[in-house]
Amino acid sequence: MTRAGSHWLGIALVLLGAMLGQRAALTSVGPLADEAAYVCAAHATLEARALDTCPRYLYGPALARASAVVLAAAGEPALLGALRASIWLGAAMVVWWSLALTGWSWRWRAFVGVGATFVWPPLTQSLRVGNVSSLVAALTLAALMLVERRALLGGLVLALAISIKPLPVAVPVVLLGGALGELVRTRRAAWPPLVSGGSALLLAATLGVVGGGFGQPPPFDPAIQDSITLVRLLRMLGLAATPLAVFVGVVSAGAALAARFAWPYRTLAGFSLVVSLLSSPLVWNHSWLLVTPLLVVATERAVARYRGASAESRDRPRGLLELVWVGLAGLVLSFSDALGGVLEQTPWGAVGVAVPLLAPLGLWLYAARPGGWVTPTNPARAHPTKPGR
Repeated sequence: MTRAGSHWLGIALVLLGAMLGQRAALTSVGPLADEAAYVCAAHATLEARALDTCPRYLYGPALARASAVVLAAAGEPALLGALRASIWLGAAMVVWWSLALTGWSWRWRAFVGVGATFVWPPLTQSLRVGNVSSLVAALTLAALMLVERRALLGGLVLALAISIKPLPVAVPVVLLGGALGELVRTRRAAWPPLVSGGSALLLAATLGVVGGGFGQPPPFDPAIQDSITLVRLLRMLGLAATPLAVFVGVVSAGAALAARFAWPYRTLAGFSLVVSLLSSPLVWNHSWLLVTPLLVVATERAVARYRGASAESRDRPRGLLELVWVGLAGLVLSFSDALGGVLEQTPWGAVGVAVPLLAPLGLWLYAARPGGWVTPTNPARAHPTKPGR
């Protein structure tokens, strides 16, 4: 089997696992919670109504316009089917592509990937409510994988992701920061991230204008939303902060750090995902799908460190500690909404937000250490399982 064929087979197996594990959501006749918001926004667009008349619709007009085109051409069942198919396929791709970053065998990747569809809450929540986070995460990861080989195509895919849901809007800015930093240090341009980052911003702006403009931001109060964001954390600490100010500050700092350090591309790409979530005004549990690669790579490293140390070695306790830490980070992300909600009314409320908010940064720092990233074509770390095909 070709390498591409093995990857598509893996995606199909993960998708099958999701269909079995979350079949109630798949077979739901009516729209799921967030699917209903997208359908409502499509109807509102056709009827020239304001999008804020649709509960749960916290997106720009571009997604509503695209949904309206499908609704007008093929009807509501077709729109609902297209949404559900995209969300489910996106979820399977996120899981498999994240696992493809490891040196694990194909069978082990398939086992972990199928298991994730039963137990990884960000994924299961996205499927159960019908949220496009899985699709946006898949497009973002696809774009980042394309940057080094097909920079312009990567920029186009990234622009599409941003147009659907602006969660990864910081990604092209961080890529540009890294490219400009390389230009200053070496007097040579890092063309792939420069082309992808620049084209993504330009195309996203173009798609936004063509799709009906950017409109007014959806009405919400990030301080009281059940989401894990820096805006909410700052307000819990008594610091007045607007979503726009936090976004500009975090993205600017992220781009500056990317320019300052000569990171390998995969480290830069992972950092761009962290900055996206830190700068977002709304981060639900399913939003953590965007950092699935960080959790997978960190887990692989921790497992390898623990299993690679002999029982008498001093590295064995350290490996166990790292394995426990990565596992706790995964649990924190899995139940971030519950953690924030339980502690919100206590003096530890800010901790309940800060811990999951900073977990992706911690995972990235752990994975970014020397030997932390493995490419699918060069599984350089020793590992107890065979490298994948």
